[in-house]
Amino acid sequence: MGCIKIYNNHTHSINTAESLRYLPANNDVKNLFYEYFDNGMGIAEARKYHEQLLELKEDFKLETLANGSINPCYRTIRHWHDIWRNLNLGPRTGDGLIEKIKEKQKVYEESGTIVLFKENPFAIIIITPIMKRAHRLNFAKEIIFVDSISACDPLNHAITFIMCPSAAGAIPLAIIVTKGQTYESYCQGFSLLKDFFFKVLKG
Repeated sequence: MGCIKIYNNHTHSINTAESLRYLPANNDVKNLFYEYFDNGMGIAEARKYHEQLLELKEDFKLETLANGSINPCYRTIRHWHDIWRNLNLGPRTGDGLIEKIKEKQKVYEESGTIVLFKENPFAIIIITPIMKRAHRLNFAKEIIFVDSISACDPLNHAITFIMCPSAAGAIPLAIIVTKGQTYESYCQGFSLLKDFFFKVLKG
């Protein structure tokens, strides 16, 4: 029968960059990054912005950037972003997308953004306050450009931009998101856009 003795004294340095990197970040740091994501930052931008804030502090040291509890690594930030995305935008598979849109309708209305959609076939139009202002321009009554981008996600959604020309360049008037680029999908999207303008003109 043997006896094992454990000593808590480290025989190696625990203040190296490699060791500090494995320190877990707390909820305060995680909530900071959630705020960055809420403000529209992506993973790389949020990480860079956080490091710049750390460098502006009076007690900043080079060791701070290596400390995972204060400055988390890219893998941790990406994990937080995946959690934030599922809570705010739904999973990448598209499941629950309609429910998320319905859930955020009040938020869209408070910001002055118009979001209309139909489910079968799926189509959605987005009109922001800046786009509403552009509708009153004389340019918007003359020539309209339509530019469509396909395969924007794993579900092959297509994004179509409705724009008008101006001296400053193209001005967005609306955005249409459809399930693919089929004739039926485009008809659904442009039908939503027509219904919106009909209500505006009627009102």
